[in-house]
Amino acid sequence: MIGNDIISTNDIDNLKSFSNQRFLNKSFTEKELFYIKKSNCINIALLFWTIKESAYKTMVKLGCKKLFCPIKIEIELKNFQLNQQIFFNLTYKDNLIAVKTLQTPNYIHSISTVDVHELNRTKFRVLKINSKNTEVQSRQIRESFIYNYAKSLALSIDDITIHSDFYTGIPSVSCQGQDCPIDLSFSHDGFHIAYAYSDSSFSVLK
Repeated sequence: MIGNDIISTNDIDNLKSFSNQRFLNKSFTEKELFYIKKSNCINIALLFWTIKESAYKTMVKLGCKKLFCPIKIEIELKNFQLNQQIFFNLTYKDNLIAVKTLQTPNYIHSISTVDVHELNRTKFRVLKINSKNTEVQSRQIRESFIYNYAKSLALSIDDITIHSDFYTGIPSVSCQGQDCPIDLSFSHDGFHIAYAYSDSSFSVLK
């Protein structure tokens, strides 16, 4: 049940949106707003947003209706401090969702799952590209995943196919025509693209 989200911290559109108090009020709980205001740092708002987006993608895989309403996704904030890498918890229908975030000067990346131990097994990749066109971003992140995943299995890129569920958009993978037991998530924002995945043992025909 992997979800992942990336947000570009220097993107002008993000800086504009997350400096708008009306937008913040519609997106965050009172407690979250308190931390945002207390920090006087826009990156806190960006951090909370990417946590919610990542957790939402996990929630969709758990059966949540595909309608992102960030203010209804509440982050558990206990002894919160802004560090390079932090862990958060959220709850959805009695399911504990664990989130790990990585912060850099240029982006914040969050990965979520219902199995906290899976966070340490999850593989991910973040890339900077030269386009903000969403179609280009979507194509490049898929191409990057296919190339690297095929390489890890000693396969040709033609052996790997990505499918997306028509209703949820959840991606799935097939290798040489077989369904791969892989949990995959894509994300893109600004000039950054990212994927995260966890896979079970998988053997291919040689």
